[in-house]
Amino acid sequence: KERQSALRETEEAKKQLKEAGERITSLTTQIDTLAERETLKKKREEDEEKERERLGESIKKLSEEKKDLQSRCSEADERVKLLQSQLEEATTKAAEAAHDKTKAATSTATTTTTPPTTTT
Repeated sequence: KERQSALRETEEAKKQLKEAGERITSLTTQIDTLAERETLKKKREEDEEKERERLGESIKKLSEEKKDLQSRCSEADERVKLLQSQLEEATTKAAEAAHDKTKAATSTATTTTTPPTTTT
């Protein structure tokens, strides 16, 4: 009887040992899965941080480029205003010169066509 009892206990112990082994295997698999997820999460966070840094640098460069372009536009606007002013001045001078030429030509024409006066 003791032997049968011992055999039953041994069989029960083997069964429990097998179940414990299966449970350990299952838990090990879950731990590995969780560790892999955590590794992927950390990698993703690192990649996102690098991307944020890269985007920050891009924004900084674009901001500097924008300031440069705004400065160049302001300089170009000033140059355009100066050229418009010079053009207006030159146009005015040309109009005055043309007017003076016309006036001189008219004056010369009236002088040459006036007959000399004779005194008696």
